[in-house]
Amino acid sequence: MSTCGSRRPTAGRSGHQSLARGDRPQAEPSPPPVTTIAWRLWHIGVECLAGFTARAFGPYPLRVRGREWYAEPEAALAAVSQAWQAFRTGLAELGEEGMWRQLGPDWGPYATEPRASLALHVQDELSHHGAEVALLRDLYLRRAG
Repeated sequence: MSTCGSRRPTAGRSGHQSLARGDRPQAEPSPPPVTTIAWRLWHIGVECLAGFTARAFGPYPLRVRGREWYAEPEAALAAVSQAWQAFRTGLAELGEEGMWRQLGPDWGPYATEPRASLALHVQDELSHHGAEVALLRDLYLRRAG
């Protein structure tokens, strides 16, 4: 749908998509656009899990970066799973004490927050975007026509 924030095929990159120009404006439109399953999986995989992993624990875990994403659902789900595993491994390696260390200067206004706050934020992102994906999938399967 043209009024949805979504993913579009990337020229010259078979099997990849990118945010279309205008899909992610600097100022939030009012009302905000409905985002597609593809956009939500990209947000979970790239912006949240892979991005947070790279900032908090070590190397960036995915082959796609920035606004790139996968055109096929199987590849997208595999990337989200891979990003989750990298994030989860990073958390596990912190141990109990490490969860209470500050995030640090790379995190701007959240620099003094404990890493446990990041884990909680990721749980919030996965819960609400995951629920939205499930709802959109269910609505699509039951659409008229």
